[in-house]
Amino acid sequence: MRVRKYDVDIFTVGSDWIGKFDYLNEYCEVVYLSRTEGVSSSELREQKNELKMGLVGESVVLNKIGNKCSFVNGIKVTSVYTKDRSVLESRFAKLADDTPDYDSMLSKVDAIYNITSVKAL
Repeated sequence: MRVRKYDVDIFTVGSDWIGKFDYLNEYCEVVYLSRTEGVSSSELREQKNELKMGLVGESVVLNKIGNKCSFVNGIKVTSVYTKDRSVLESRFAKLADDTPDYDSMLSKVDAIYNITSVKAL
């Protein structure tokens, strides 16, 4: 279970899912967020406003996240910053080639997904 694997403290989901994730209370706090009247997240994602996503890290997981982003309306991976390009699929390696440093990546994106690795002591 990923909630345990990633040591999630708080799991949030919209109030239209009330009760569906209560089983997670054993592992973390479950928060159901109230809907904002007249606002639909699906409609927002369908608008032409694209969220430019940057990926940061040193793991093959960057490929997985990048590929999953292609299935989400309104999100486009536009930049990748890594010190180890060998972990990247070719399309993400090309984005990394266009991203010489972290600051230049930040100037190209609206949000980042940061893959971090913590080694056991």
